[in-house]
Amino acid sequence: MPIASTLATPNDTKNSTGNMTINYSGPLTSGHAQALPHGINGFLTYNFFGQMFLTNNLTASWEPSPRTTLSLTYRYGTHDITQGVPHNVPIPAALADPVNGLVTINENAGILGAAYRVTNNWNVNGSVEIGYFDNAFTSVGARQFKQYKIRSAYKPRPWATITAAFNDRERHNNTSNNLDAVAAGEAEYYGPINHIDYTRIATVGAMLAPNEKFGLDFSYGYTDVYTATNICYTTGASSTLPGAAALFNGKATVCPGVFARGTNTLVDFFARDYVNAPTQYGTVAVNVSPNRKVQTNLGYRVSAVNGDRFFNDARDVAGSLVSTYQSPFANVSWKVSPKMTWKGEYNYYGYGEGGPSGAQYCSTTVSATATVAPCASFAQPTGRSIASSGLTAPRNFHANNVTLGVHYEF
Repeated sequence: MPIASTLATPNDTKNSTGNMTINYSGPLTSGHAQALPHGINGFLTYNFFGQMFLTNNLTASWEPSPRTTLSLTYRYGTHDITQGVPHNVPIPAALADPVNGLVTINENAGILGAAYRVTNNWNVNGSVEIGYFDNAFTSVGARQFKQYKIRSAYKPRPWATITAAFNDRERHNNTSNNLDAVAAGEAEYYGPINHIDYTRIATVGAMLAPNEKFGLDFSYGYTDVYTATNICYTTGASSTLPGAAALFNGKATVCPGVFARGTNTLVDFFARDYVNAPTQYGTVAVNVSPNRKVQTNLGYRVSAVNGDRFFNDARDVAGSLVSTYQSPFANVSWKVSPKMTWKGEYNYYGYGEGGPSGAQYCSTTVSATATVAPCASFAQPTGRSIASSGLTAPRNFHANNVTLGVHYEF
């Protein structure tokens, strides 16, 4: 739907000096025209942004045996992204302000699924999905993707269940999305961007309840989330504040054409921007009910991530990307009468981050021949050299919570 947008930038703040509250009643004047997207230059502008998804699936299934099922699906999808007024026409090769037009992304994908009942108490199923998009709205939008899934459930006894699952989703984009503009000389292309991201999850768990007085359940999971893209970034290095640097073949690498873009004071370095967050988590809980009036639970939960990433700021740190969170717990309930139950619960919450972290290499110059050295060797503050009591110190905290309550039924 159309929206109205306005922008006002005061030329002179003298009239409002000393009175910077929301009750200010002084004059407001239109500011200088700003070349902002969509033509919002201090005037009322109508705009539009909308999306439409259309997906069609064609599936065929086959049962070669009573215990086996196979399926094959073809999927075709269309994703329309529209912007501006008019918004139902192709975006022109020569961009203007505001930018109006339509972006269409077509998807073709195939899914192969299989389910197999090994025994009456054991099931296994999985699928493989492969797809391709002919366009992407952003440079990190997927052009190709793959997904693999497998799940299994086994019940060796009526009171025992064991489950396991694995899911792997991979996405890639190694194609320039503005080839027409690059060919026309209207835009520079520094590539390939070689974007990749994936999420891999593996879990296993079990539930055991041999009788009404005892129960045990536990689970373990591993998650690996990763994303990476080639980038050019501004180091911002100075003699007093080192900047993060990247090394290729032992020396700093500058993005091509950096000085042609109108600057000779800041160097754009080339680097592989990435985030990697492998995480392990687990839970275990024991339920003991000696009689119908008393129930107890005792358990432990923990999540630990040991990740890393690219730092384009020399004073940035990993923070929660290297951390452990744990929470032991215990609770008990006692039904003292048909209408009244006493309850008690204890929870411990503990969180801690890793030691010194941050950019591995730094530089104090911005020339194309910048000297690069380990950040920990600099006297100036960096994520790896600042004192443990500084702004980038790892965070640690814990809490002990005890809750007592009563439940009464009227």
